Amino acid sequence: MISPAVVDEVRRLLGEGLSQREIARRTGVSRGSVIAIDRGKTASVPRGRETAISALRIAGPPVRCAGCGGRVYLPCQLCTIRAARQSGIMTRGRERFAPRFGAGG
Repeated sequence: MISPAVVDEVRRLLGEGLSQREIARRTGVSRGSVIAIDRGKTASVPRGRETAISALRIAGPPVRCAGCGGRVYLPCQLCTIRAARQSGIMTRGRERFAPRFGAGG
């Protein structure tokens, strides 16, 4: 997904009449993404979620996770997924379809 700021910049540069190749070079997105933005078919990051996504970026060297003990870049993705599954936010694919196809696995 492309940030709204980059989408706005691509649209601005398209309005100036620059080539798609030049816009892609200046903004760091692919030419296909420039074409998609030009046609209005891009999936940009919704405003307000940029901070949540940037919080997930890797910062610093790998360390031991207090939850699972693994050597990871924080936040630990495994512990995050396990917590989501326990709270019911996220389920495994086969559990989601178990009632339809039967209880056996």
